[in-house]
Amino acid sequence: MRFGITGVLVTTVHALIAILCVETGLTGPALANGAAFAGATLLSYVINTHWSFAMPLHGRTLARFLLVSLVGL
Repeated sequence: MRFGITGVLVTTVHALIAILCVETGLTGPALANGAAFAGATLLSYVINTHWSFAMPLHGRTLARFLLVSLVGL
């Protein structure tokens, strides 16, 4: 259940960041999506680490999380 809630929240944040960047004229769609991916990925790491796994944030786990996210991209 927690993964599902996190997924919906992170997807919503991704969409909002991308829409905000494009609609305000800050960036084009490709760069907006890149910024949204970065923001949503970091949010996903924080929420999943604290809420889903009840673990402290740590540089090593962040590096692994980012690597997996980049491979998935």
